[in-house]
Amino acid sequence: FFKVRGKTILFLQNRYLIDHVTLKKWPRIKQINFLVQRFWLRRLIKNCSLVIVQTNSMKRIFRENINNVLPIDVISLASNVTSYPRKLLDIPSMKNKNDKFAYIASGDPHKNHLSLIEALVILSKELIYPTLYLTLDVNNSFELLSHIENTKEKYNINVVNKGFMEHDDVLLLYKEIDALIFPSELESFGLPLIEARLAGLPIIASELDYVRDVVDPEYTFNPSSPQSIARAIKRF
Repeated sequence: FFKVRGKTILFLQNRYLIDHVTLKKWPRIKQINFLVQRFWLRRLIKNCSLVIVQTNSMKRIFRENINNVLPIDVISLASNVTSYPRKLLDIPSMKNKNDKFAYIASGDPHKNHLSLIEALVILSKELIYPTLYLTLDVNNSFELLSHIENTKEKYNINVVNKGFMEHDDVLLLYKEIDALIFPSELESFGLPLIEARLAGLPIIASELDYVRDVVDPEYTFNPSSPQSIARAIKRF
């Protein structure tokens, strides 16, 4: 709240606090929470000495929407962040007839699970049935999981929710799949993209700046279009 004599560093990793993005998909109480934090940040950011973000996109958004003079550094906090290729030189051959994908993400609205599930429905109508692994916490994503179960029964799509997973288990899951799919609509830092690269996996992801900040995906799509997502999976 007040400027102090010491050096104050703010690590900023919530894009909702600095970007002009809609909050309408969030519950009302969460919308109010975000609005209060946005106001707080804009009014009191002057009391910070330095801001740290993890990508150039976050730096640009901060400069455009919050403060264009405060010192800001881009420091990626992922382990081994300098030791992975941005793009695979060779795409591994498919190990299975029905390709296996994983989406490592929470059930927050911007993660865009509904469009991904709709893409699988589109593929099912063409008799294409890839397997999709999700990591949705059953305690926090009840409505989304109910929708997925209803869609599975109706269209026979192959979706397996692994539930909340410890990090070591996520790394093991990378060894079981053929590609990472990542349809999120916005991120401050897409850590699973880097982890997939470290695991040597192809990436099918949104054609958005946050993706290009950290990797060059093998296939991209418009995250707001289930048809575009389905076509990217077919190309893979």
